[in-house]
Amino acid sequence: MFARAALDALVIMSQVGPPLRSPLLSDDMHWTLEELIGAFRCSFVPVQVLVVDDDVTSRAATRRTLEHLGYSVIVAEQSAGALRLLEGSHTPIDLLVAEVGMPEMSGPGLAQALREWFPSLPVVFVSADFADRHRCGDIAPPVWFVPKPFLPAELIAAVHGALGVPHGPAVPQHAL
Repeated sequence: MFARAALDALVIMSQVGPPLRSPLLSDDMHWTLEELIGAFRCSFVPVQVLVVDDDVTSRAATRRTLEHLGYSVIVAEQSAGALRLLEGSHTPIDLLVAEVGMPEMSGPGLAQALREWFPSLPVVFVSADFADRHRCGDIAPPVWFVPKPFLPAELIAAVHGALGVPHGPAVPQHAL
């Protein structure tokens, strides 16, 4: 098990259960271990992942893979729809998984827009065109790239890498 700070929360990752997010903590709080355990017992919410992909098959497979791991997944077909969804709901996002080449607004464009709200948002880009990984170079880390078609283990490795989960599956990873 390990913990990392994520925006306004603490994220607890475990090899056994789903990743959990505690909104109770902030940088200026000092907690004893007993206080943390007590707070976490009643405050865990799953890590929120936003998946944006204009390919329905890829979007559904990504959603199934992440939900199977215990992540809370929000899906959108296009970047503009994802932005409207988040503006209306004020949902905190812990990770973005996005197709690079989408009409209207690309995955990198969406990542830049979301980082206005979530400055350190980790990003995993996916694309059937491996050359698209170079279109993602202007996005500040943490950024990962997974070429399509991908195996669930490849997506999981990139998601864990982007979230900073140690000991992910041993598959090729493409950090940018």
